[in-house]
This record gives sequence, structure tokens and C-alpha cells, in this order.
Amino acid sequence: MRVVVVLALLFWGISHEVEGGRATSISKEEDLELERELRRLNKPAIKSFQTEYGDIFDCVDINKQPALDHPLLENHRVQKKPSVFPKGLGPKTSGKTQSSKIGLPDGGCPEGTVPIKRITKRDLIWMKSLKRNTTKFHPMDGNTLGYHVGHLFHQNP
Repeated sequence: MRVVVVLALLFWGISHEVEGGRATSISKEEDLELERELRRLNKPAIKSFQTEYGDIFDCVDINKQPALDHPLLENHRVQKKPSVFPKGLGPKTSGKTQSSKIGLPDGGCPEGTVPIKRITKRDLIWMKSLKRNTTKFHPMDGNTLGYHVGHLFHQNP
């Protein structure tokens, strides 16, 4: 009987989004802030596709990718072909170079774009929750006793 109760509680816990023992909910102000953050993070897509797991990837112009949002990279342009080669190596003269399309459906992203996972409101809530809950834990040193923490995340397909 105890095993059944434990299993029922376990499945209930992983089938509901909970944070610190309470269901997650956000205020209107937090929701508006999340929307602003999503508009800032997700760049305009040239092409989009969805994986078998439900994640959406956007093909974003290589010069507008989020990695270049840093102020020091404001006017940076990505160099597609190196202008200088290491000694003993040079540009390949045979044929066109093939870009990797591993795991990308429909032939991947067009030339000059990079695949970027579209960030959802759920992703932002999860990241904020993780940040808030993991700041309570400190690395153990050899002189103090401690405990281990495991996170179990479940997402319904």
C-alpha cells in the first residue's frame, strides 16, 4: 500500500509544474516583463521548423544572432571564410563547402543563417525558477557536511 501511495505522489509531482511545493503562477507585471524579454531575445526568422520533441528553431540571419548582442560586438560582421590560413593550410579548391545539417529537418537553414532555438515564456519561467532555487546551494568544501540535490524535469510530449 505504501508503495502505491509513494508512486502516486511521485507521478502527481512530476505531472504538475511546481516550484518549491507550490504551483507556479505569475502576476500581470511579470507576464509583461516576460513578453518584453521574449521580444528582445527572439530574433526575426527567415525560416522556422519544429522538431519531433516540439521545440521550434528559427533560422536567423548570421549577423543578427543573439551571440552578437553584446555591446562590444555591436558592429561586428561574421567572417564566413577566413582571410588568413595557418601555415601549411590553405583554402580548399575542390567544390563547394558543405555545411552541417545534422538533425535539422527540411534541409536545414538557408545559406547565411544559423539555427537558434526559439525561447518560450515557459523557458524563461523555468530559467528564473532555476536561478532563484539554485542560489540557496553552495559548493561543499572538505570541512563541512553537505547534501546532494537532484532536479527532475518532465515535459509532456
